[in-house]
Amino acid sequence: MAVDVDGDVWWWGRGLPDHHKVSAVLAGSPVKFSLATAGYGHGCAISQSRSEIWCWGANGWSTAGVPHGNMPGGTWEVPDWAPVRVLAPLKFRKVVARSEHTCAIGSTSTDVVCWGRDDLKQSSGPNPSTFQLPGGIPYHFQLFGGLVNIQDVAVSSSSSCVTLGNGNGVKCWGEHRLRNVAAFGMPDSIAAGFAHVCALTALQARCLGTNFWGEVGIGNNSQQLVPVTVNAPPASFAQISTGESHTCGITPEGDAFCWGRNGQGQGGTGATSFSEQAPRQVTTP
Repeated sequence: MAVDVDGDVWWWGRGLPDHHKVSAVLAGSPVKFSLATAGYGHGCAISQSRSEIWCWGANGWSTAGVPHGNMPGGTWEVPDWAPVRVLAPLKFRKVVARSEHTCAIGSTSTDVVCWGRDDLKQSSGPNPSTFQLPGGIPYHFQLFGGLVNIQDVAVSSSSSCVTLGNGNGVKCWGEHRLRNVAAFGMPDSIAAGFAHVCALTALQARCLGTNFWGEVGIGNNSQQLVPVTVNAPPASFAQISTGESHTCGITPEGDAFCWGRNGQGQGGTGATSFSEQAPRQVTTP
């Protein structure tokens, strides 16, 4: 999925080779977008002018933000030529999707809301305040004991995580609730994979997790229960992102490095292998 320079969202995949343009219309005018995110068969994007979230695609767990097919008036699929506005009562600054649930940070950075699949409480978490329109789906707002600044949000297929200001550090719910994410301290950003979590603090990448595929990036595949620093080179990252079992980072100079599972070439080196246990630079065509 991508947002072009004109504010239009394009998405592709699900067995179809061509690119599809998302066609949202509000009050007779086309909606332009500033940010988009892709889950497992669904996508969501934030509008430029109103900071609202629109979603489309597979809706089996109400992932597209509307009642699913077993609910009155529900649907299993929201077409990209008629995406729907998410009716959670907020304006938004960030939205992230993974697998079959989605989370978003409100524009004031004091609210995070999740919806979609919740069999492992990856949407509702341990202490939610749930908002639901009559006959609609539940939107789960996480409570952190007051007006706490939410710096970043990340989701995996079975978990959700946030970084919090005012000394509150990292919190996760879903399967990652059992990991020692508090040991990250107060990172600048967070990324969540299936069995690992990574964070950036002052351009330094640290990860923890199962590490069966080397996704923690320390040169071996031994489990790490507390955050460890990703092997250099490179020495610093400006951005970090996690797949299910691999991780990639972009340096301040704009170079990309990946590590972890590489059986399908997801490391971007031009080769396939069981895993890459330390960062290797992505090769360009």
